[in-house]
Amino acid sequence: MPFSVFLPADKSIRKLSSKRNQLVACLDSPGIYAHNNIAERLLRDNVIMRKITFGNRSFRGNGQRNHEVLMSLIQTARLQNLNPLDVLRNLLTHPAAAALQPALASGR
Repeated sequence: MPFSVFLPADKSIRKLSSKRNQLVACLDSPGIYAHNNIAERLLRDNVIMRKITFGNRSFRGNGQRNHEVLMSLIQTARLQNLNPLDVLRNLLTHPAAAALQPALASGR
């Protein structure tokens, strides 16, 4: 076999070798997980909604961005043990006051 056949594999091996400490960090630190289940769970509601609604479609093209912002606000509220509906209602009915309150940013 010609030597050039092995070049892509060699490149991959070198790349993985250079990242070895990052790849095995979960073995040394109990707070670092070897999986991404937390991120997967956070995305699950978003994926299900996209499947049910057949994606984000709008004439102006803002539907996807609006959906991203809403889902981000909902997930942030949930992570901070806040009621997402209360947070959204507050943002919609009192936007100036909500902007001054650091509750969503700081978790208070």
